[in-house]
Amino acid sequence: DKNRLSGDIWMKDMPDNYWGVGYDAAKNPSIPDSTTSYRRNWWQVYLKYVHRFKKDFFAGLLFDYNRTVATNMSNQMANDIYVQENGHYVRNYSLGLLLQYDTRDVTVNAYEGLFLEMSSNFYRSEGFDKPTYQIVVLDYRQYQKLGRAGKTLAWQAKSRLGLGNVPWPEMSQLGTPFDLRGYRWGRYRDKSMLFAVAEYRHMFMRKTADKHGNMMSRFGVVGWLATGSVGTNISKLQHWLPNAGIGLRFEIQKRMNARLDFGVGDDSSAIYISFNEAF
Repeated sequence: DKNRLSGDIWMKDMPDNYWGVGYDAAKNPSIPDSTTSYRRNWWQVYLKYVHRFKKDFFAGLLFDYNRTVATNMSNQMANDIYVQENGHYVRNYSLGLLLQYDTRDVTVNAYEGLFLEMSSNFYRSEGFDKPTYQIVVLDYRQYQKLGRAGKTLAWQAKSRLGLGNVPWPEMSQLGTPFDLRGYRWGRYRDKSMLFAVAEYRHMFMRKTADKHGNMMSRFGVVGWLATGSVGTNISKLQHWLPNAGIGLRFEIQKRMNARLDFGVGDDSSAIYISFNEAF
């Protein structure tokens, strides 16, 4: 475990909605509404490499290449100042640096430990005549075992701060499967965001051990409370969105769960089916 390489590859070609930038734009109108609709073609390759240079300390590099093509835009979206500034075709690429402190027992489903990450990614948009921008991410997660293994209190606080001319498709957004589960992805967006979540995870116990001698069941439940906000910068985070939810867990292999989550927010709800924990 001296070197770690992880990443995301996203590909989307789908009808979508764009409400605009900021809290006020997101609140009105609500979907389904033809004034916010467009077709989104988006893909991203995001890679993260770190090297352990000391016990629990890592340092490394980030790479991000993403592209958005917006078509069939509503009149309201086509006239939006942020869309007009960056256009309907936006392509960005970046290199960045990151530092990590990681004492988690298992990275994908920790029962105990601490994770801290600070990263700074420097982007350039399509064409060297366009300004660069910077994304700074601060991520704090902690996991506390409550009595026995399988009873875990986990919490996270994370910020994503945009500096410079951040294009409208790559602004900080709430409502992903990894922050405020229960909001529509992309409705709340701005240059910066901050959220915090606390989650209790409970794996059930068997009455008798299985053939491997394990007493822990493969089934579990979770419940969480969270809040988050978006704004042009940290000082502008004024409207805090409520969020809560419950979920089911099924262990498909040791310490790796499939998850089914149902989250609710302010006039919003969503269901998520995925693997591993949200954080």
